Amino acid sequence: MYKRQYYKGTAEEINAYLDKKLEDKTFSFYYARKFADFAGLYMVFFAIIMLAVLFLQDTKKHTYELLHTKPVTAGKYVMGKVSAGFTICLLVLTILNILFWVLCRIYTKDSGFEVRLWDFVASTVLYILPNMLMIVSIYACIVYTYDGADGVLYVVYYTHRNIEKTRNM
Repeated sequence: MYKRQYYKGTAEEINAYLDKKLEDKTFSFYYARKFADFAGLYMVFFAIIMLAVLFLQDTKKHTYELLHTKPVTAGKYVMGKVSAGFTICLLVLTILNILFWVLCRIYTKDSGFEVRLWDFVASTVLYILPNMLMIVSIYACIVYTYDGADGVLYVVYYTHRNIEKTRNM
């Protein structure tokens, strides 16, 4: 069996390695990539739960009647819900970006590392936003195509009907 052995570098070797790495890219470039890894996981779970809660509110008793009395198509209704959910996700992501950028600046101010907000924005746009768009799109497709053009109305009605059946049992 192959056993991996690690070499412990001296302080000079480690500093030389860091200097070489930081010649091409800033410290915040590497830190922002780690941020994107962890924030991406957080935002995936947040988006799934938040979208579920948004559409779960439709199971309230009078939502079905309200949706049929207003001149709103199922497509517009779903797109409004999804747009609102995506906007909330973007706000949370913006706050996380600014928070981690500030923390990075605070904790590296004495070490002389260059920290740029652009590195955080670039990592977010490249690695997190595509995942969020995919989740929101899949969620919208599932909700909208559940039963033709009136998918959302059917989901709300069907859920409401099942809730009433279980209450009457």
